[in-house]
Amino acid sequence: MEFTSVESIATEVTENAVTEPIGVTVETEESHMYHITADSKKRTYQHEHWTKDINGKKVTLSVYTYFYWGIFEITLTDKEKEEILKKESIILNDYNVSCEEMDSACEQWEDIENEESYTEEELLKINQFIYRPVADEDYDSDKDDEEYEYNEDVLRKNGWHMDDTIYGLDTGCELELISVESTATEVTENAETEPTEEPTENAETEESHIYELTADYKKCTYQTEQWNNVLSNGKRVRFEVTNYFYWGKFEIELTDKEKEEILKKDSIILNDHSCVSVESLDSGCDYSDEICNEDSYTKIERREIHRLLYFDRYHQTSYTSDCDDIDEDILELNGWSMDDTIYGMDTGCELTLISD
Repeated sequence: MEFTSVESIATEVTENAVTEPIGVTVETEESHMYHITADSKKRTYQHEHWTKDINGKKVTLSVYTYFYWGIFEITLTDKEKEEILKKESIILNDYNVSCEEMDSACEQWEDIENEESYTEEELLKINQFIYRPVADEDYDSDKDDEEYEYNEDVLRKNGWHMDDTIYGLDTGCELELISVESTATEVTENAETEPTEEPTENAETEESHIYELTADYKKCTYQTEQWNNVLSNGKRVRFEVTNYFYWGKFEIELTDKEKEEILKKDSIILNDHSCVSVESLDSGCDYSDEICNEDSYTKIERREIHRLLYFDRYHQTSYTSDCDDIDEDILELNGWSMDDTIYGMDTGCELTLISD
């Protein structure tokens, strides 16, 4: 999802108007909106560029995070679609694209750009600013890495700034059509005109602001994956997997009225808001899964559902009627598709203003 720090929405329009050409022959090139995903798991990445001036030198830190899956919205012409489907790797920032979802980080590493250009003393100082918690003045670069794991909060507190984020796939892609748009590419000079409305300078506006949103209590932030499949008799089935986390951070864009309303809520489904993105989910602490409306299925149907959930055709002897350990690979192998992920909290929230 794309954010803007402040969005002004005109609510009044004058009757006075300016004119623009109409009634002409316009050559158009259709563009279509798609969901784009990698054609293989663990191949979707996020590359963050962090910078900081240290001892008079501008230092750049690259942070690479790979995810099991990611979903993006992309607008393409037919020609662009044909070209992108041939690619074996894709930098999504090269297109008109927005990030919808990044699911389950599986690998991460950090890289100091041009590391060989720094002295040992400079590298020690740089690493202190990357890994050392603010309160820890006894940083020892020889200690185990686990004591100084990468933490975005430490970077921000130590003065690093994230200048850019690159999204991409180091594999091919799959596209799913969402909608069709038409984009004008040529207009003749001679044209009849008709009035078009233009906002007044004094139009009423409603500002929106970006906040960091967290639950007001630990162990109340959850993620629910919705997996869907079809039984042999054509009946649809949904299976939900819910994970609770100690804490979660989200970015959300709200008007003042929306802010007032959300702060009154005792539980929040974040997907109900149009401008929200997941920043981090920290330390899973509880897990549950369920077949939705399980009572609506017959005994034979429930038996088929169980096999679809747990039967591994490559290790058939491991399957028993009391299996209860979910494996995402087996779900995908048996035709399940994860069509949506719901984020929320079953408590109230706290908001921290990020930008005006």
